[in-house]
Amino acid sequence: MDSLRYESFSQFDHNDPFFDSLKSDYKEFPDWLKKKADANESAYILYDENHKIEGFMYLKENDDANDISPKLPHGRHLKIGTFKFESKGTLRGQRFLKKAFDHAFSSGSDDIYVTVFDKHAHLIKLFQTYGFYVHGEKKRIMEKSMYMLAPCVMSTVISCWIIPEY
Repeated sequence: MDSLRYESFSQFDHNDPFFDSLKSDYKEFPDWLKKKADANESAYILYDENHKIEGFMYLKENDDANDISPKLPHGRHLKIGTFKFESKGTLRGQRFLKKAFDHAFSSGSDDIYVTVFDKHAHLIKLFQTYGFYVHGEKKRIMEKSMYMLAPCVMSTVISCWIIPEY
């Protein structure tokens, strides 16, 4: 059975083949992993029964989102900074998003946003299923930004955005 854990960046294998596509898309990804490990930050990691990584989600609280146009409303933002999972016809994506919403509620965030490359249409569709919508663009080549306004959940309104990455 899969195991979803919240672990320090220093606890998981940065050379796991799971990260190869992220390293291909983001040349600075290995340095970013090391920087997060040095800062003792954590992420959600999904392991299979053989302890191979099959999912990863990094959340960043109170991100200023200065590189998004138009700007997000003033408030406490929770950014889904890195999000990837091996889809196997299961509800893994939903499982990760529930963790993001739980984290947003417990941290007092006003909203959640994510940046996504167009080529990840399956992720965009997943986010839109949960109320995210396209908001603007991230000021970086090849990036879009998506923005989402979610319905009331647990008597608290949380806004959610998808920022497409071009």
